[in-house]
Amino acid sequence: MSGEVPEADRVYKDNGNGLCDIEITDRIVSEKLDRLRDDKAAASDDLLPRFLNAVKQEIVCPLVILFKKVLRDEAVPMD
Repeated sequence: MSGEVPEADRVYKDNGNGLCDIEITDRIVSEKLDRLRDDKAAASDDLLPRFLNAVKQEIVCPLVILFKKVLRDEAVPMD
């Protein structure tokens, strides 16, 4: 072993547009929420996957708006 850390492959290629070319839709967010397993524990935000799945229809649109804002502004809102 040489002790060298391998170089990671770059997945995102900077095209000068920041992260503007990432598509976020209601369908994509809904599918991601569908993949949450109800039998798993809450994450650091204390939201149980079972709860997120129960309110999925109500949170998909606000999540899409939030994710698009984060990508557009290249910053996470403070509140």
